[in-house]
Amino acid sequence: MLWSLDREEAGEEDIFAIDLLQVMHLLTEAWDAVKPETIQACWHHTGILPSTRLVASIEPVPEVKAEVAEAAMVLQNLNAVIKSHSG
Repeated sequence: MLWSLDREEAGEEDIFAIDLLQVMHLLTEAWDAVKPETIQACWHHTGILPSTRLVASIEPVPEVKAEVAEAAMVLQNLNAVIKSHSG
């Protein structure tokens, strides 16, 4: 938004025009602003990593659990196909 406001103040016709290099710089700046604590909290929230503190138990959503099981089966089948074609 700040980029667009700066372009508007400069009298640019298309204030939302931006090139890929500028996008990459903005993304880098945004990523650098993310605190390590935020990333750690996100990983813990996923349940992938063991937690070092006590957390309330959360029941899995049945639809999500079924989708994950189906995706795991598809990956296993894909792995079997790859193995059968490679050797």
